Amino acid sequence: MTERLLIFLYKLLSLIIKPLSYRGRRRLARLISTLWWHLDPRRRKIALSNLNLVYGDTKSQEKKEQIAKASFLSVSDTLVDFIRREKLEADEIKQSFIITGSDVIHDALSQDRKIICITPHFGNWELTSIAYALTFGPISVVARPLDVAALEELFKRNRERFGVEVISKFGAMRGMVKAISSGRAIGLLIDQSVDRYDGVVVNFLGVRSYQTPAAALLALKNDALVVPVFCSYQEDGRYIVDFRRPIDAVAYKKNPDPILSLAQAQADALSEGICANPGAWMWMHNRWKHRPDLKE
Repeated sequence: MTERLLIFLYKLLSLIIKPLSYRGRRRLARLISTLWWHLDPRRRKIALSNLNLVYGDTKSQEKKEQIAKASFLSVSDTLVDFIRREKLEADEIKQSFIITGSDVIHDALSQDRKIICITPHFGNWELTSIAYALTFGPISVVARPLDVAALEELFKRNRERFGVEVISKFGAMRGMVKAISSGRAIGLLIDQSVDRYDGVVVNFLGVRSYQTPAAALLALKNDALVVPVFCSYQEDGRYIVDFRRPIDAVAYKKNPDPILSLAQAQADALSEGICANPGAWMWMHNRWKHRPDLKE
């Protein structure tokens, strides 16, 4: 019953979204985020708890609630845009984003360097892989399969367009090694919660946190450039996909702990982007479910 309901809601949203202008889509995203905020006290509580952990007394509760609501809107906007793109052709999608920092990728490609793009759940993170593929070439991204099989098929079909390959999160390293060896870029979300068995300890947003070392391991093995990417909503309805200064794995190879130092550099890059626009990050994710400073 739940699976059928989710598929029905997805297809209903698709019908509603199709004729809407970007202003109409924004209004729909606001409606979804408002309902979500009021009807999901668990996610609301997680978001505010995370904000309290990161900012403490440096921001008022009013400001933290404002950031949390902006976060709910950002994720809702990502969902609306994701569903909208399902039937769009490449030229139509290209009109929805602007690339900044393209010289970072062009320079890496001209030098035949391996590329690993890292991004947090920030802004329209789902757009980054398609924007990369449509602008620079093939990319393989790692994603956790959805629990609902039929919905996963819809999501995967939408994601795997225009040169994007989706690698399952489970046993992903083998798929990533194969992809990067064949000349494909890799896309990774590295801001998710991991436990002490799967993570290294870094300082992320000022909090000691476990972080996946996957990007660091892969980068060090392949002398790759790790490129932080942020995708932000603009008031004209388009998105800025910003490729930032790359982190060169080669520079970390002589460090006493190259994996940890490279992982920390990645955490610093993501923290910088999130702190500049905190409302665009997914605060309702239970990022600190596992913490080095807490007994588990």
